[in-house]
Formats: sequence, structure tokens, C-alpha cells
Amino acid sequence: MGYPFFLSSLPEVRTGVAPAWTPERFVEEAGRNLSEQDFAVLKALAESGPCDHPFVRAWRSFDTQLRNACARLRAAKRGVDSRPFLREYEGCDGFLDRRVQAAFDSAPDPLARERALDDLRLERLASLPEDPFALEAVLAYYLRLSIVWRQTLPDPAAGRDRLRALVETIVS
Repeated sequence: MGYPFFLSSLPEVRTGVAPAWTPERFVEEAGRNLSEQDFAVLKALAESGPCDHPFVRAWRSFDTQLRNACARLRAAKRGVDSRPFLREYEGCDGFLDRRVQAAFDSAPDPLARERALDDLRLERLASLPEDPFALEAVLAYYLRLSIVWRQTLPDPAAGRDRLRALVETIVS
């Protein structure tokens, strides 16, 4: 089943710009526009629930491989065994480990590193849906929205103020 009207009516999602909708609002709107079966797939993706849809499996495998590459790099830096932190996944992207290494090497701080890793995620999402009006495009939109939404949340100044307030409460 296709969703041309729903997908074409969604607000644009661009990196560096706070999205017009939250991921929660998108799920709510999707519930009014998707079939019951397709909405169940979206909910499973959004809530990290069990799902056997090929798109969700492919996305989760990619994200697991990316997280495993991060775990190996962090473990190597600390001189510990990474095996307890690794998770199984399907398939393999032979270049992903090198691209994660490049993201770690080029990022001056943890926030920049996370943004570089998010860029890898967004790049992968752009290559996944083949039909621009199919359920897969809805799922990819949700994931893009979630990534960009998360990127717009961190405010370093607000974080420092919050940390200062917490430290003051603990100390006093």
C-alpha cells in the first residue's frame, strides 16, 4: 500500500533545523493515515519492539553494526575486550568500520562524534527506500525525523547550567 498524500504532506526534515513535528507527533499522525498492519510496523520501530519487517531488520542490523564498530573503538582506546559489548546482526557493510573510525578521528568532541555518526545513519536512510510512497519511505522519514530531532535537543550552554545547578544541590 502506498501513502503518496501522507508523505507529500509531511513537513521537511533537514539537518541543523529543528523539525516542525516531534517523532511522537509523527507517530500520532501516522496512526490516522497508515493501515493497521503498517502502523504496527511503525510502532514496533518507534518503540524498539519485535518486528520482522525487512526494512526494520535492515535498519536495525546497520545500526547494530555501527554501534559495534563504536564499541570496538572505545574498548581499544581503554584497553579492554570489546566482545561483551558486541551484538549480533545480519549482513555486513565492509566499509562501515572504516567510516566510523573516520568519524571518531575527525570529531573534536563527543557531540561532534555523535553528529558524524548520525550523518552515517542519515546517509544510509537516504539509500534504503526504493518506492518514495511505500511504507519504507514512512519508516525512513520517522528515523530521519528522530535523528534530526535528537540533534536539535542538545544545547551546550543549557547543559552546563543544568550541571552547575546539580552540582550546587549536591554540594550544599
